[in-house]
Amino acid sequence: MPTILITGGHSGIGLECVKRLILDEHRNIVLAGRSPDHMKEVADQLRQSSGTKVSTLQLDTSSLASVRKAAVEFRSMIQAAEIDPLQAILCNAGGRGFGPVLYSPEGYEATFASNYLGHFLLVNLLIDSVANDG
Repeated sequence: MPTILITGGHSGIGLECVKRLILDEHRNIVLAGRSPDHMKEVADQLRQSSGTKVSTLQLDTSSLASVRKAAVEFRSMIQAAEIDPLQAILCNAGGRGFGPVLYSPEGYEATFASNYLGHFLLVNLLIDSVANDG
């Protein structure tokens, strides 16, 4: 069964997207985000309601170091046969444009880092998984 990785798939628009994706039982879903406890809770609920294989991956797209670590972990999950080959990556950006200006650990404006740089890096680190494995 192909695997779909979705960032922020444990809440909001991302979760609604996942609810549609699990209607097809022939998929694995990986929820990637920065709230491990919440993701685990949502993954458990989705598994129970649908029977779909749902895994979690800790990832903070505002931190390029976190993105690199998550990409390594994701590849390890595939190699260990915990999940099937990657078919798609859904980059669910969590827009933020209010409040004080914040910065990522690498010094980029946090909204830009989260919504653009982190997702761009994630896709570039995993795209060959789709081409080679999927």
